[in-house]
Amino acid sequence: MAGEWGTQDWGTFPWGGFSLSTATTQPDSAVYFLDIYTRVSGHLRFANRDIYIFPAPAWKEQAISQGATSCWMLNELTGTAVADSGINAIPLTATSNIVRGAAGPLAALWDLNVGATFPGGSGADGASGAASGKANPRRNSFSVECWFKVSAVPASGHGHTFFYRNTGTNIIALQMIDLPVLEFRLDIGGVIVADVTSGDSTFAADGNWHHLVGVRDVRIAFVSLYFDGRLLASGNESSPVGDLNVGTAPVFVGSSDGVNGTTLGSLFGVSWYDRALSDDDVRRNYLEGFQGPTGLRQPPEFRSF
Repeated sequence: MAGEWGTQDWGTFPWGGFSLSTATTQPDSAVYFLDIYTRVSGHLRFANRDIYIFPAPAWKEQAISQGATSCWMLNELTGTAVADSGINAIPLTATSNIVRGAAGPLAALWDLNVGATFPGGSGADGASGAASGKANPRRNSFSVECWFKVSAVPASGHGHTFFYRNTGTNIIALQMIDLPVLEFRLDIGGVIVADVTSGDSTFAADGNWHHLVGVRDVRIAFVSLYFDGRLLASGNESSPVGDLNVGTAPVFVGSSDGVNGTTLGSLFGVSWYDRALSDDDVRRNYLEGFQGPTGLRQPPEFRSF
């Protein structure tokens, strides 16, 4: 399964040797050289080189196939631009101190680095952009999703913000708050109308990649929080379902307003859906993640074969 190996060199054998190396990586592809050597008169001699090109990260295709209208992969290697692969086409701008393309694999030699690493602390950290009203739920269902990796418990009164929309009185938040607690929260008119949390989920700050989804289903006035493919918490939205009008409030990824609630960790594949994902949808998306040697899943940068 070459797509899962990363860069490896197996050395030499009595008959020769072979190695797999990465020639170049881009956000949408990776090129590997497989070199096979033969031993002639005690010396290794180059015999063959095969080139394998692995396609784009599978996550973009998976999210869009499920109806994601925005998908910020956060896998650009350089610069501050964050592209939106969905039809909403809401590009974000990342601050220059965010490390691009170096969020790290689940375990060494088990995949290429993915995602963006956010520095945390105070100051203008995160990625943000104008939503242009294209991801405004009003009285409609929606879902927001991400892969995240953090190692530190947030300080009291602070948190790791993964996705945020805020008009001042109307708020959509998918985040980790102090303790740490995973939270999906909706505010309408300055009133919290739905707030589902995980409780004391210290396992979420273990330095491994995790999959997180918040779902609002207006058909039953219900909100749900999923962690690593399973339902973690759920609850009722105030009835009748309110008008969650965030208008053209900016989209924030990695902070709540560009300054506060900044994430100290890594994010990948933040996605927005104009519908309520089902239990099966969430599970399917989680299982799309590549399973590494520890048994945990990570963002699916490459499909194995």
